[in-house]
Amino acid sequence: MERMLIEDIFKGPDVYIWDPISGQAQIPDTRNFRIAISLDGNDISFERFKPNLAGTTYQNTLVIAVPKKGTTVKSTGLIEMAKRLCAGEKIWSEEKDLPAGFNEIMLDEKRNLIERLQEKYGRVLKFAGDATFPKAISKATREDIINAVKPDVDNVKSTILQIAQNTGEKGIRVDLLQDDFYVKRESPTITDQGIITAALKELCKDREIKLTSQSGVDYFGDRNVTIADSMFVYHKDFVKEPPSPEPGLWMPPREQVGIESEEGGVIAPPTVEHIKTVTVPPMGAISATAKPELIDKIDREINADDVLKEVDLSISGGLESDDLDNLGLPRIKVIETGSMHSIRLILKTEMDKRDLVAFLRGLKTPKRATFEIQMEVVRG
Repeated sequence: MERMLIEDIFKGPDVYIWDPISGQAQIPDTRNFRIAISLDGNDISFERFKPNLAGTTYQNTLVIAVPKKGTTVKSTGLIEMAKRLCAGEKIWSEEKDLPAGFNEIMLDEKRNLIERLQEKYGRVLKFAGDATFPKAISKATREDIINAVKPDVDNVKSTILQIAQNTGEKGIRVDLLQDDFYVKRESPTITDQGIITAALKELCKDREIKLTSQSGVDYFGDRNVTIADSMFVYHKDFVKEPPSPEPGLWMPPREQVGIESEEGGVIAPPTVEHIKTVTVPPMGAISATAKPELIDKIDREINADDVLKEVDLSISGGLESDDLDNLGLPRIKVIETGSMHSIRLILKTEMDKRDLVAFLRGLKTPKRATFEIQMEVVRG
């Protein structure tokens, strides 16, 4: 019965059973849009689903297909139908001489069970903060579920503007902005990543946001821009544009100032750049209960051109020291303390924000871990 729900009814990638009749649910914690099928439609409160969500990161990429109100798939009649079908499939696979009409009977049994299961399902749940938000579906199909929960582009644009406004003049990198959608249950549920790309392009074209590439190229009002995860997004309120000259105002050409050479030319005086370097020793500790949250906080508080020294990272969880073998970073001192499986990493190499974020993304950490990071920052 559970196999039919996955393979014949809600068929497609990333479809799972939320509450299997036997065993535990096996639902991977990923960015992919996922459908979990519940066998019971009697209780759709958030409290029912909260324990299985605890400790997972991508809580906003998961929706729950549930039976119609007051119904359950665990009824005796459906279970008996499924048992007869399983017994028939076993006979079909083991016996060579089957009675006439056996295959037709098996197909009818399977068709009847599929129809009965399809009749049971009529709702999909989206998590919204600490609540469940049920939406009706006319048919028990993957397509109907996607159509019920997918946001329109204006809703996504509004959320992007709010995120960019909250990050202020520092902006936010595109991949971290995407994490806000995938992690936070208050955000629209993204069924196709392309809708975020489309929203970013429209906002850039309408001069609602500025996009800055990793190489420092700005896009503000551009119609055709290729969105990359490494780009930064800035709300228009924090975009400074050069002042335009007043119409009709004539400015005389600037005279050359310098030392006259023997050939009669002018040698420009050397330019002196005044560089102010500020050391922040060490900055306040940054704490987080999940790795995406830690990366997001680092991205908001550290500037792109800051030089980071003596990065001191503490992780409480089940991380093993041999997880670091393949990271390729020199001079890492690993100190294990106590029975809490705490790990402390002191990174002796100088790095910038991009290097630190890349290190954290590649670091293997348990699902349930707390993080604290402290460092010395040289700010130019």
